[in-house]
Amino acid sequence: MQPDPFTPQQQTVIVGQTSAVPVATMDPYGNPVVYLPQERSSGAKVLGVLCIILGVFSIIGILAIFLPQYDMDGNVIEVPMIAMLLSALSSAVMAGTFIVGGAWLLDYKRRGVHLCWLGLIAGSVLSLASYAAGGDGGMGSALGEETGFAIAFVTTLICNGICGLIIAIPMMSATGGLDDSRLF
Repeated sequence: MQPDPFTPQQQTVIVGQTSAVPVATMDPYGNPVVYLPQERSSGAKVLGVLCIILGVFSIIGILAIFLPQYDMDGNVIEVPMIAMLLSALSSAVMAGTFIVGGAWLLDYKRRGVHLCWLGLIAGSVLSLASYAAGGDGGMGSALGEETGFAIAFVTTLICNGICGLIIAIPMMSATGGLDDSRLF
């Protein structure tokens, strides 16, 4: 027996992007409607990769303690050892937290954002401490200690504030897909 060609056949309506796990319901006309789960945003993966790259570049900052510093006139500056060690520690903290935090962001873990924020804050404090200990690159002698430190403080605050907001993009996205993991 052949199906009647004049009888309307059921049609499937697909809404969203295709996926391996569809959820089917019926529309008011009796046709199946397939709702597919929403995909995760790729923002967390992109920022995870960028954080890892920033962490790798921070490793170069650890090696900077072996390079001489020059003032604005091209003269070599004697930098106290504590300033060089604080600078290297700042770079090490940034490198470690950004590489691990970036790897967690690649896995859509919210604690990756938290760890990168923590590394950004700790690295900023250590960097400002290095500047206050004499690792200012001659800016303190050219502009005065207070003015030089104020410029370094405001610049660090603005730059790291912007970096902190960029790192938070996966948390602000409606389809970020981050889990509920916490650092603390």
